[in-house]
Amino acid sequence: MLSYASPREISVFKISQELSPLSIVHFTVTKSKNMFGLFKKKSPVEKLQDDYKKLMEESYRLSTSDRKASDLKRAEADEILKQIEAIQN
Repeated sequence: MLSYASPREISVFKISQELSPLSIVHFTVTKSKNMFGLFKKKSPVEKLQDDYKKLMEESYRLSTSDRKASDLKRAEADEILKQIEAIQN
């Protein structure tokens, strides 16, 4: 049996391919967010998750050109991940 992806799933996949492989996970997790949450303020955890995602994408982008800078970005992302875990526990 064949299954077809909806146009929304295809557009999300195309966007995620343009950003990085890490974005695929982010978009598949967040695509089901409520449309009425447009004006909702982000929680501290959500802000940290966004920062973590940005640092991981930057680390991935730098990994092909400057390994040392990539490692520094990864270390910053790990610190943010520790903060997220501390808040959630």
